Amino acid sequence: GIVEDTNERLQEWRLAVARLYVTGVTAVIPALLLFWAFTKPPPVVDGPFVFVAACWLAFVATRMFAPASTQAVLVVALLMLAGVAGPLVLGLSPGPFLAGTSAVLLAALVFGRRTSMTLLVLFALALVASGLFIQSGVLATPSVRPTDPALFSNWGRLALFTSLNLGLLLFVLTGLFERMGTAWRATAEAAEREKNEQQQRRAAEARAVEAERLEAIGKLAGGVAHDFNNLLVVIMAWADMLPEARSDAERDEGLDAIRSAAAQAAQLTRQLVSFAKRSVVQPSAVDVDAYLVSMVKSLRRLVADDVKLEHAPSKVPRALVDEVQLGHVI
Repeated sequence: GIVEDTNERLQEWRLAVARLYVTGVTAVIPALLLFWAFTKPPPVVDGPFVFVAACWLAFVATRMFAPASTQAVLVVALLMLAGVAGPLVLGLSPGPFLAGTSAVLLAALVFGRRTSMTLLVLFALALVASGLFIQSGVLATPSVRPTDPALFSNWGRLALFTSLNLGLLLFVLTGLFERMGTAWRATAEAAEREKNEQQQRRAAEARAVEAERLEAIGKLAGGVAHDFNNLLVVIMAWADMLPEARSDAERDEGLDAIRSAAAQAAQLTRQLVSFAKRSVVQPSAVDVDAYLVSMVKSLRRLVADDVKLEHAPSKVPRALVDEVQLGHVI
């Protein structure tokens, strides 16, 4: 239905955003590495350079080889890994914090508020743990002196401010995404209801038309039965009189009367079938005026007693038309 299609489109849109993000990352990081290579004093290829290059290769492999349905999960995982492990390699540079922030925001867009909040808590705990390990001398990181007495407090404030700012941003963005999704689903449900109502109206109209057609067929059949009975009386009367015919002229008169009555009966049957029949047949050259003459008597039985039906003969060309469809029109 329309609602299911809307949900699928929303999910496709979320996954497309993740693919667009990883495409942008794979294009930006090489420019960053080139800038780093030209501005950094020797040695150029050191631990941080290798870490960033490895992250770029991981993003490229994800974009090229991972299925589209799993790229979002892999991109969020890679960004989260870069955000947690980055400070240990790059120190207090903005890159790891941007990676962790991007992971949380992308998770909010693709997977929802609960998943993004969980990642935010894990990211904050990882930052605090990194500060503890560096303060205790278990881990070493560039540009950070483990002997600095304010190291842990600075690292903790950084984790706190990052978490609070990112949490507020998450709350706003996820609320906006949920409102957009709710509005789209409501629109889809309204369209689905309108579609169902239209189908029900068409079905009711078709049933009403069919009931009217059957009622008209019943009236026509009653009149045809009466005419049929009169024709059968004529046929049976002449059939009884023919054996006692005294001359050939009288016999020929009887045979002509029987043939005429049979032809009229066939015409009545054809009119009834043409009115009730639904199938489409091949058109032919029809004398419309003669066809009307043959139908006037039956048509008079379909109208009310206070309605007068007259036929004004006129010379019109033959029409290439299906007699069954012509009967429906009349």
